[in-house]
Amino acid sequence: MKQRPDSYCGIYCGACPQSECLGCKVDHPDHHSPDCTFMACAREKGVEFCSECEEYPCTALREFNDDKWAHHSTILPNLETIRSKGHEAWLEEQKKRWSCPSCGAGFTWYDKQCTSCKQKVQDCTQQTG
Repeated sequence: MKQRPDSYCGIYCGACPQSECLGCKVDHPDHHSPDCTFMACAREKGVEFCSECEEYPCTALREFNDDKWAHHSTILPNLETIRSKGHEAWLEEQKKRWSCPSCGAGFTWYDKQCTSCKQKVQDCTQQTG
């Protein structure tokens, strides 16, 4: 099975350091958060992204965006990009964002340097320009 880098809540799973997780949109037993409220809610409501919901952005989504984990702070901007530019354009932007500008290798949310060429990269705690 292949990983799906998109998620219901707007996290880009392609930058997740847990390579064994295939994402929340793949039906398998090893999902990182099998009790994820966003996954359950989106599936129940029949939406592909939380931004398609009538209650968007709900309190739970805003709280998740503002919690202590820096990579969570990307979800609301990501969902807005999905709404304005579309799913495929957002995926292309994310793939570029999470690829080393020097060698093109992918890196994860909290990597400070590329694991392939060792060049400095911008992790999720840094603004991109």
